[in-house]
Amino acid sequence: MALTVSFFDVMTALIAALAVLACICFAVMRGRWALAWLAASLVIGAAEMQAMKIIDYGAIIVAIITFTVPIAHWCFAQALRATVNAGLSSRWLNGAIAALTGLSLAMLAAGADAFWQTLPFQIAAVIAVCDGARCIAQRRSSILDGAIVVTQICVALMLLLRVPILSPILGGHSHFSTATQDALLSDMLTAWAILGPISVALLIAKVVGGMVSSYRSRAERDDLTGLLNRAAFNEHLEACQDGVLILCDIDHFKSINDNFGHPVGDKVICRLSQILASQRGPAARIGGEEFALLLPGATMADALHSAEAARMAFRIAMRSDLPEAGAVSASFGIAPIRSGTSVQQVLAEADDALYRSKKQGRDRVSIYQSVKPRKPAIWLPAAA
Repeated sequence: MALTVSFFDVMTALIAALAVLACICFAVMRGRWALAWLAASLVIGAAEMQAMKIIDYGAIIVAIITFTVPIAHWCFAQALRATVNAGLSSRWLNGAIAALTGLSLAMLAAGADAFWQTLPFQIAAVIAVCDGARCIAQRRSSILDGAIVVTQICVALMLLLRVPILSPILGGHSHFSTATQDALLSDMLTAWAILGPISVALLIAKVVGGMVSSYRSRAERDDLTGLLNRAAFNEHLEACQDGVLILCDIDHFKSINDNFGHPVGDKVICRLSQILASQRGPAARIGGEEFALLLPGATMADALHSAEAARMAFRIAMRSDLPEAGAVSASFGIAPIRSGTSVQQVLAEADDALYRSKKQGRDRVSIYQSVKPRKPAIWLPAAA
């Protein structure tokens, strides 16, 4: 018995320490509500551990365990849901958990056998665990997510397996010998001692990973359009060994700002950004009204088709969104990406093609020409 009490004390201290850690992380990482739900789950779990230690004190302690087990796992499920911005569990699911927990409490009050009194609230906890695992599985995007799902499945199985083990402790009849019962209880506690910290560690790792990914995305994205910024786009361009670069510039953009104001100008920029973002390659805003589109592995014919489609889509969109401005258009320049060509050279070639589009009247697509057309020679008569 002394070892059992010591185990519960150690587990309570560990859970409390993890709860404090979750609270500190929540305070540092503002808005990470998954950590707040995790802290709540751990605090309730610590209360459950202490109740298990003094289970001999009667029905009140059994009622506390009946209440804390499903609530602790429900809070953990909300923490998992918060990591993928899924919101709270549905009202129907919450109602089912509450109903099963209430059924267990009613059966406790009626003096039902401990096995049947234990079963409903354990099933309620399983429902909560499965809800969190399902939410992660539906939005699985990494090995970490897979590990979380597997761990939660193990937790759900443990909740079901511990029903016949806990019922004798709660006053029910045991189908095992005393030695077997003690061995099963020891194995169950060991399994929880392993699964609990692993579940918490995986959840914290997902929260931290999501935070790092969010900060990195903000550093790589243009605030107005959500497209890549110049620095992030250059990284994609450096990594590309074969494909086509398209540069784009909104024609007479300054007059749009002057005549209709900067808010309208921002809408025009965002509209072209949406069109470019729908293409198959990474798009970026590299200047005020200047954009870039990278088409890895594309041919010049593919790029010409994409640029023409984007040009026409933008003109049609502007006729609908801003008819009072007349024909709002954009010019495009295309340059091939060849192995061994520097980023600066590719950008210069695409910019040269864009300049030719501007010079030839705007609202068109031009392809970079490595050999410039020569001016016709002027014949001069020989001196007498």
